[in-house]
Amino acid sequence: MRPDVSICILTWNRADFLEICLREMFASITPTSQGGLTREILIMDNGSTDKTQEVLARYATRSDVRIYRQKKNLGFSAYKRLFFHARGHIVIDLDDDILKFPKDFDRILVDYLSVYKDYGFLACNVVQNEKTDGNRPRDAKYIKDVRGGMVVEEGPTGGWCSAFRRRDYLWIKLLIFLFRMDSKTPEDAYIASLCWRLHKKIGIITNAVVFHACGPTYAREYNHLDREIEKYRMGENHEFAQRFINEKLMEKN
Repeated sequence: MRPDVSICILTWNRADFLEICLREMFASITPTSQGGLTREILIMDNGSTDKTQEVLARYATRSDVRIYRQKKNLGFSAYKRLFFHARGHIVIDLDDDILKFPKDFDRILVDYLSVYKDYGFLACNVVQNEKTDGNRPRDAKYIKDVRGGMVVEEGPTGGWCSAFRRRDYLWIKLLIFLFRMDSKTPEDAYIASLCWRLHKKIGIITNAVVFHACGPTYAREYNHLDREIEKYRMGENHEFAQRFINEKLMEKN
């Protein structure tokens, strides 16, 4: 029997983020035995060389967790393998730098997709403060779509904590497999862009807010600057790489 949701996490050399992410994620979701959704948590270590495996070892015995390890970093293309293993009716794409969740965020995503049937890709909203914009575009790009007590902002989404239907994914699976994902066009952006082929909208759930610790400031605080620079250089995204290089230069000064 298929689980209600597959929570998919790709991680690479961000053990400190991953440790917080997993702890907070499990604290936020209601266990199946207590009335929560049936779920599987798929975690892929994309060739990490830090203490990622130590962090994952603490969850390896859980019946709802499956851990995969790549010998080398496959970049964003590793998502193709990760999503291939997902069996849930709803697939949740979760970044390892999400450090705070709303209660039962998985059920929120499922409930919204059940009401907003004309949407193919929905993401939680993000904290925006003096240290990060959460990677969310400016408000002018969105149009509010209110249905009952639910509010979605139709417009650009990110994959920080997002969801799509497995049945929709199957229609575009081949295109995803053939596409070269990188830091300029990662998995979330490409899946969202393909929704037009399915005549589906994309958007952000206004009142479901996660803390997405992206950007140079948090990379510096958690000692991930070199990792971020390497990530964007690998993807030939020199503009983003320069943001983290500048932060590192400021740190030295």
